[in-house]
Amino acid sequence: MIAWIDGLLSEKHPTEAVVAVSGVAFHCRISLTTYAGLPETGEEVRLYTTLIGRDDGMDLFGFLEEAERTLFGLLREVSGVGPRMAQGILSGMSVQEFTRALADEDLVTLTAIKGVGRKTAERLVLELKEKLPRLEEATGMVPSERKSTGAAAEEEEACLALRSLGYSAPEAERAVRRAITETEGEPTVESIVKRALTLTR
Repeated sequence: MIAWIDGLLSEKHPTEAVVAVSGVAFHCRISLTTYAGLPETGEEVRLYTTLIGRDDGMDLFGFLEEAERTLFGLLREVSGVGPRMAQGILSGMSVQEFTRALADEDLVTLTAIKGVGRKTAERLVLELKEKLPRLEEATGMVPSERKSTGAAAEEEEACLALRSLGYSAPEAERAVRRAITETEGEPTVESIVKRALTLTR
């Protein structure tokens, strides 16, 4: 198994990257999450990798973070989720966002990922929730951080505001969490509530 590759980033595209190592060029399939974090071409890069065999060849998948590779492996253990779908899921949200959605059994957030329907989202929750500790260890999250977004006080106040408008606690938490991920800049209670209301109309 190729654990990782260190070299010069020769090419980068939204779904693939080429890394040159000692005269050998490695073609890697990547997610949009990894693509967004890649340096400029010609610069040094390390990609954590997973090599997968196919009937007609081999695919090398590359990940900028080891946590992303861990999640990729766990996703492939879910029935009906192949490497390409796992790659698509990783393109739809960060590992931390996926971990939070999984911990909260947030099907709304999971089905917002392109290609993930309700049945697939339910399978993800059913088959991966028991493996949550492995994800939390890989990402450095702890249980108390599952609901943390870097703006814990604002999130709590926004949830209380939505509950005063008639939302149930789970509905308020899901709406606020999604609103924070879709809010540009530093979120405020007002901006979170406004965005949450537009998402749930």
